[in-house]
Amino acid sequence: MLHREAAYMHEMSFEAAKKAIRPGRTVSEVLAEVRSVQIAAGSEEQQIAIMFGPVGAMHRQQHTWGNIYWRRKLKEGDIVNMLMESSAPGGYWYDLRRFLSIGPVPEALREAHAIAKEARAIMAGRSKPGVLPLEALEASNAFLKSKGCPPEARIAAHGQGVDLVERPVYHGGEAAKLQTGMIVCLHPTARTKHAMACLSDTYVIAESGAVPLYGELFDQDQIAVVG
Repeated sequence: MLHREAAYMHEMSFEAAKKAIRPGRTVSEVLAEVRSVQIAAGSEEQQIAIMFGPVGAMHRQQHTWGNIYWRRKLKEGDIVNMLMESSAPGGYWYDLRRFLSIGPVPEALREAHAIAKEARAIMAGRSKPGVLPLEALEASNAFLKSKGCPPEARIAAHGQGVDLVERPVYHGGEAAKLQTGMIVCLHPTARTKHAMACLSDTYVIAESGAVPLYGELFDQDQIAVVG
């Protein structure tokens, strides 16, 4: 139930982000508004990161932690890659990454987004009780390579609880098998020649595979057009 409370909070946060992201605003203003929504909902820790810029050149990044502050304002044609990993009252987390486009969605991003979405679905389908996480990761990587993308070079999925990242971790050295009821976050990345995309949500391990923790938020995985 506490994990679902975190999901509800991220749903509210995503709605706030879609309203806050528009031309002429700074990322600092967007982060402040989203963080305010989370604090009002009782969040204990807010970790929000935004990358932004034209597709293929999203090198600017700002977080709710650290001391980087971009004065460059959002503008038409920017793609916003937003990661929200915050804890709700009780200390449990949700992991949400979404892409937003200020103006029409570039086709290169749309293609990378579709690959990332399918890679994650493959990973979810293989994440069944009794399976080593590496099996699910290898299936996702095989699909990425079939689409001309490199295999995942970082942690592509992991357990989640009162810590943001917990075991089991999806890599070759993980000896713990997946078990029914485990909470995991899945987020493989698709890197094409012209774009990068990654989707992130929190799941529950079931007999059929990893099932989205909160379907209504999970279904809001399209590239949102804002501004």
